[in-house]
Amino acid sequence: EDLVREHVSRILKEREQEPTSCLACICGCTLVPILRLFNLFLPPDVLIDRISNITEKIKELQKKKYDVAEVYVTFETEGAQRAALTALSTSRLNVLMNLTDKIPPSLVFNGKVLLVEEPAEPNSVRWLDIYAGFVRRIIQQTITLFVTVLLIVGAGYLVSICRTNFGAQFSGPLTTVFNTLIPQLVKLLMLMEQHPEEGARQQS
Repeated sequence: EDLVREHVSRILKEREQEPTSCLACICGCTLVPILRLFNLFLPPDVLIDRISNITEKIKELQKKKYDVAEVYVTFETEGAQRAALTALSTSRLNVLMNLTDKIPPSLVFNGKVLLVEEPAEPNSVRWLDIYAGFVRRIIQQTITLFVTVLLIVGAGYLVSICRTNFGAQFSGPLTTVFNTLIPQLVKLLMLMEQHPEEGARQQS
């Protein structure tokens, strides 16, 4: 890290000695400060400091212990994968109730029945959301559904009032507005949902 800082410091000194054009001066006084508010065009020394801080945070996080969310196992051949899935397959009831007496002892891991299933493709796994449990996902989807129903019912009620009081010439455009606005609001609500896979997110 010290060598990198020395190298960057030398490069910055060399750049300071180089002649600067008028356009570069104007951009440096107007455009660059604005871009730096969005963490763009940061000077090298600032980037090095940030990298150093992030590295220290990563080292601290590596010392902590985390609960396992999912375990992915790779096989050299598809036949080995199928054999493992067949040997470890069991009903979801055994997994939920942890019925260790219903399966062979060799399939019990630390006193627990494991749920072993074929995973999705790596590029479709939402790695930041795999820790979300089943109950948590159901609650999130229920809230989204409830809000969606409220939006639809509220929109229908407003359209009905508009039709009664002002006629179809106003209720028609209002219906179009709601048909355009409600799907966009629902998409924003779905951003708060956590899904372990892209397929589950698209189904939702």
